Amino acid sequence: MPIKDMLLPLVGEPSAAAIAAIDKCVAVAGDVGARVTAVAIEEEIVVRPKVTISDDLDNSAAVEAVRSVSDAHGLLKVFDAAATRFAVRNEQKLSRFAAADIAANIAVCARLRDLSIFPVKPDDDRSEKLVERLIFESGRPILMCPEEFASELAVVFDKVVIAWDHTARAVAQSGCRPGRFPASDRCQAFSGRGGFGADRRGRTVGADHRQEREGARIAAV
Repeated sequence: MPIKDMLLPLVGEPSAAAIAAIDKCVAVAGDVGARVTAVAIEEEIVVRPKVTISDDLDNSAAVEAVRSVSDAHGLLKVFDAAATRFAVRNEQKLSRFAAADIAANIAVCARLRDLSIFPVKPDDDRSEKLVERLIFESGRPILMCPEEFASELAVVFDKVVIAWDHTARAVAQSGCRPGRFPASDRCQAFSGRGGFGADRRGRTVGADHRQEREGARIAAV
């Protein structure tokens, strides 16, 4: 089944690396003809109430801005520009959650999409928690885009490799089939019990012993 609807979680600041990763994610969605739902998250922080007597009401917007440590509006602007440039059908949402609730809520959103595509920041605990929740709680596949390498990554996938720490049947259900990535020449899947794959015509390709060992190593990561 082809990918028709993607989820793109946006968390953090619109740095140069984040902008490049968002552009790449949108370009990938445009290549497969998918619709993208971008969910920008404002991380809410607890601010201790402070009672003051003042007639200055113009600071209310500034106080509200302090309650968030992420520039969600800036991320949505970057996404909107990329979606327009690549002519990608899209929906944009803005949500605010406490830091502890972000990953769980993103995983819930991902359950309604065919695939999640996520810009991953290097050495970032929040990114790791989000990826973990998406993998184990959304029930959907996830495509990760490392921000530090985004500019070097290709938009069209010649080869697709999927690592799955389970049975061969589970790997087959994870999306390694013709039509999932239409531009791919070959899709290779690995599990702890070995590897197999399918070419563009849907013919099954077996794995040798070296691939089985490599598949077990990848699945164990």
